[in-house]
Amino acid sequence: YARDGAGNEAEADFDHRVEGRGGAAGGNGRGGGGFVSRLVSRSLERTLGLDPRRSLPMPAREPFSRWFARNAAAGQPEHPRAEVALFPDTFTNFFEPEVGAAACRALWALDTRVLLAPEVCCGRPAISRGMLDRARRLAARSVRALSGFAEAGTPIVGLEPSCLFTFRDELPDLVPEREREAAERIGRQALLFDEFVAGEADRVRDLAGKRAARRGAGRSSGGAAGGAAAGAGAEGGQVVAHGHCHQKAFCGTGPLTTALEATGARVTTLDSGCCGMAGSFGYTADHFELSLAVGERRLFPAVREMSAPDTLVAAGTSCRHQLRDAVGRDALHPAQFIARAITPGD
Repeated sequence: YARDGAGNEAEADFDHRVEGRGGAAGGNGRGGGGFVSRLVSRSLERTLGLDPRRSLPMPAREPFSRWFARNAAAGQPEHPRAEVALFPDTFTNFFEPEVGAAACRALWALDTRVLLAPEVCCGRPAISRGMLDRARRLAARSVRALSGFAEAGTPIVGLEPSCLFTFRDELPDLVPEREREAAERIGRQALLFDEFVAGEADRVRDLAGKRAARRGAGRSSGGAAGGAAAGAGAEGGQVVAHGHCHQKAFCGTGPLTTALEATGARVTTLDSGCCGMAGSFGYTADHFELSLAVGERRLFPAVREMSAPDTLVAAGTSCRHQLRDAVGRDALHPAQFIARAITPGD
């Protein structure tokens, strides 16, 4: 790329779109199919230096924001105990709307009213590429978009760790002095989904227990025992959780483990290091092998040792993409697992 302003902006936009879900062509409501994915992959390999062995994300047919507009009125609790602003990051909004939908169902089950925060870019792709002028512009937009929630004391809940923790870490340093206090306020209100749900662990435990009891009552006497893990499709197995690097750096995996264990599941949180994907790093031809080598140090061997009934959980979209490409194992977002454990329809 030419390193001018327009070129930088185009590259950052690509980064934010490409750091979505991998291996999604032809499934889960995505547009396009395997042939389209291969055609696009070959074209991008030539123009952007992508490795053809890396699968590419395909946009969902319907963004999460549209799903929310259709379902929020019917889904909101009649007597909410809490209120949050759910941040629709690019990955969730355009590539994995099912993650946002699961988060809403879980939050609604917890009697939490969900407001949808404006669709703004956190600036993480620009920051990771050193495009700080663009990152500053995006930071200013984020402050304008999210300040109202922060001033009202409304938690700003995020699903993608790399996006959410941009608000906790870099945001105040990217805005002018006059906006720094507002940016810091946003950072204080920003919570990862796991962190918010961990604070509702007693309620999660109650809902999961009731759902497990209903499932048990509906089974034949010779059926498998109910339970939150069984309800999440992991009968006889355990939940194996992998923490995202930003997640481990800023809040640790404690909230993740607490939230998952509250469903009644047996949880093993891996001491797994980095998955190796690192956003768009693992897409390029010159980094692909290194990306896999990083994952092979600890994460991939641990996942290969999982038994078939075990459920793999990972909050980061890049982590889930890497695991699918490298190990052939699908991982759930924590919101998906928790929604399955506590909501009647999952």
